[in-house]
Amino acid sequence: MAESMSKTLEDTKCEPEMALAWGVSVKNALHNKGGFSSNLLVFGFNINLPTVLTDLPPAFETTTSSETVRKNLEVLNKQRSSELHQSRIE
Repeated sequence: MAESMSKTLEDTKCEPEMALAWGVSVKNALHNKGGFSSNLLVFGFNINLPTVLTDLPPAFETTTSSETVRKNLEVLNKQRSSELHQSRIE
């Protein structure tokens, strides 16, 4: 889990709590030796993750999900900064 979290932090520059949540989500979706994931055992279904075996070309985009998340977080941060700046002006 530590490797996954540190890689997420490195790729996205997000908060540690967010990296941990993504790491836990991915780990819970992986199949274990018995053939069942934690999600399947607890919720009765697995989440759908994009794979090269079942998905069409959008799953093969050159932009990684980490890059998409980073861009979304940057926009969110800019919006928050803008609102904070506006509230100080008023």
